[in-house]
This record gives sequence, structure tokens and C-alpha cells, in this order.
Amino acid sequence: MKKIILTNVFAILAILSGIGQQTSNLIIFASDPTPFYAIVNGIKQNAEPQTNVKITGLSNNQNHVKVVFADGVAADIDKNFYFESMNVEVTARIVSTKKGYKLRYFGEVAMGQAATNDQQVQIVYHTVEAPATNNVVIDETVTTTTSTTTTTNSANNANLSDMEINAMQNSMDANISMSDNIDEVNENVNMNVSVGGLELNMNVNVNENGMNNNIDMGMTDNMETSHTSTTTTTTTTTSTSGVNTGTQVQAAAPVVYVSGYNGATGCIPPLNDVDAIRNAIEEESFSDNKLMVAKQALKGKCMSVQNIIYISESFDFEDGKLEFAKFAYNFTYDIDNFYQVNKIFSFSSSKEELNEYISNR
Repeated sequence: MKKIILTNVFAILAILSGIGQQTSNLIIFASDPTPFYAIVNGIKQNAEPQTNVKITGLSNNQNHVKVVFADGVAADIDKNFYFESMNVEVTARIVSTKKGYKLRYFGEVAMGQAATNDQQVQIVYHTVEAPATNNVVIDETVTTTTSTTTTTNSANNANLSDMEINAMQNSMDANISMSDNIDEVNENVNMNVSVGGLELNMNVNVNENGMNNNIDMGMTDNMETSHTSTTTTTTTTTSTSGVNTGTQVQAAAPVVYVSGYNGATGCIPPLNDVDAIRNAIEEESFSDNKLMVAKQALKGKCMSVQNIIYISESFDFEDGKLEFAKFAYNFTYDIDNFYQVNKIFSFSSSKEELNEYISNR
């Protein structure tokens, strides 16, 4: 007997565990090659813009999707997606229309039948956005200096009959040798003069009787001239660290739809005004018609618990309120507050039936 009970307990736990782990996938792709960011329930999922994204692990039946295009020109797209059953893969396509881009339902298959696509970027759904990585650019300048030395040697020889010597401002080194013959008045003068890099070689012959004056002067320029030229070469090296995300998209700040609420969410975002929906329901006379209008008006939308309580007041009978509450549970934002809906019922049997319905979800 104990073995049978334990077996049943394990079977129930396995079923409950399987129910708790049910998730679905959402594929978004663009017909045109237009990169985009997918923001699901207020959190950007892909860090870089893509044209085909699969978001896995969505545990909520209803999810709010915002598509932001990387070019910053096309208008954003907002759309709610509702999974009528879990363990499915829903595909949505971005199409171009006369009024701009639209996100439209494309198809749905069971999770096990989903085909793989190597060109598709797969992302596990996350509720906290990863911090942005900054780009770092480094400029590096290299200066190269080149010095060139040019040496010029030139030799000039001159024979002069008359010589004029001007004063020189530079230092002078001179070697002079002389020989005299007094009887015949013959004089020979050899002179070597060096001024800086300029060398002067002079031979002077004087014959007094014949009145011959010969002056030979050789001049050699050994001056060395140095020319220096500088060439500057600038090289710029750019290195980038981090992820280049193209056009930066500002992360969506967390939005508080219900003051003080930080529990689980069944969908997002809840409606701000439901007066028009309540008025449309109240215009119907019969309970079945009221419920039909409510389902038509609220299918695929999201409500807060206070919205549900407010709309339920338009139903005159207990059974109508109960059926509406069952329907609304699948479209509730602050799902942990749903226990507050019990106050719309007059009978405990209605509360018990609603609780049983929720437990079997």
C-alpha cells in the first residue's frame, strides 16, 4: 500500500514539475534585411542588432514585444503576444507596409517540431539587461627624424699676376719659407696658408735684375658642409575593445504599473483605462452576451487585478463573474495579487471553483 501511495505521489510531482517548467519560444525575423533590437517585457534581449532572432525560455503566456530598428529612422513596433498553450514556438515576421513596418503572426509549431536555422541568433530570455560595453580607441603617433650630412670638396687653382689680400676674420695658420740670393737679388717665397677649411698654396719668384715677378697660387676648398633635414611620419593606430552595437539604443527603464508591486507578472503592460470596455459590457442585457463582449474586448490584452475587479462589477450574476474571472486570470499583470478577486463573490463555492481552476493551470 505504501509503495502505491509513494508511486502516485512521485507521479503527481513529476506532472507538476513538468507543468512548472513549460516554456515557449518566439522567433522574430525581418523580410527586408533591416537589423533590429528585440525588447521583451521591457528588457533588450539582443546586444547587437540582428535580422533573425529566436528568444527561448518564455514562461509567461503573454509577453509585450517592442522592436527597435538600428537605423534610428523607422518607427518602433509594439505588440503583445499571447501563448494559448505552452511548449510551442511562435514565429512573427516584420513586414513593410504603406504605414511603416508591422510585426505580424507568421506561424506556430510544437516545440519538438521546430526546425533549426544556422543563420538565426538564439537568445535565452533574460529579465536583466546586460551592461553596455564601451568602445576604447587608442591613437598612437610615431615621429621619425632623419639627418643627412653632405660633404662637398672643391678645388680651385688660380694664377695671378697681381694679388690683393683682404683681411680675414677667421683664424689663420701660415707656414712660410724664404730663400735669398743677395748678389743677384733672387728671392723665392713659399707660403702655405690655411684659413678654416680653405687652404692657399703660394709660390713667389722674384728676379730683381730681370724684373720678373711670378706668383703662383693654388687654392683648395676642403670645407665640409652639413645639411640636416627632418622628416616626421605620423602613424595612427586604432584599437577597439568591446562590442560595437552600431546605433546605441537606450535601455528601457523599469516601469512600475502597480504601485508597490514587485511580484511575478503574467503579462505586460496592463491597460491604463478600461472604462470603455466596462461600458460596452453594461450595454448588454444577458449574462452570456456580457461575457462574449468581455472576451472580445480583452483577448490578447493585459489587465491589473484592480481592472478585473472593476470590470466584473458590470456582471449582474455570480456565474457571469466567475466565468469572467477564469478568463481574466490568463491576462493578469500582477498575478500574485489575484487572490483579491475573491471579494467579488458572494458564495464560497465560487471562490473554491476559481481556486481549483487556477490550481489546474
